[in-house]
Parts: sequence; structure tokens; C-alpha cells
Amino acid sequence: MRQSVVGIIEVEGEFLFIKRQTHLNVFPGYTSFPGGKVDKVESALSESMKKKFPEELSKVGSALVRELKEELALDLD
Repeated sequence: MRQSVVGIIEVEGEFLFIKRQTHLNVFPGYTSFPGGKVDKVESALSESMKKKFPEELSKVGSALVRELKEELALDLD
């Protein structure tokens, strides 16, 4: 089973969407929420982020932190 993450960001009733690049093989040009695949080897969460995710979700949490940083330059930590 392949896992993925999605970040739904809402501020004062408005939601943040992204437009996927048109050269991508999967869903080129589509509007979506930021996110992506959980890599087989995700890096460890920082100590402050470990408090926000239960141990069994640490890989998912790590993927979410990574994807939001890559796509939006948003550092959840």
C-alpha cells in the first residue's frame, strides 16, 4: 500500500490551493492541495514535531513537513 499526505491550509475561511506544473506526468496543470507521497525512508521528526504526531504516524508526519516545505516554503516546525 502506498501512503500519501495532503496539507489543507485554511485561514479565515479561505483555503490554499496550488496549481500543478503543466509538464508533470500525473495530473498536469490540475489545481490541488499541497502534498505528495510518503517516501520509504522518511527523515526523523524534530523533537517539537514528535509531540504533534503519535509514534505510529511519524513517517506520515515527516512526509507532511517535507512536502509543505518543498512546495510552499512553509516550515511547520
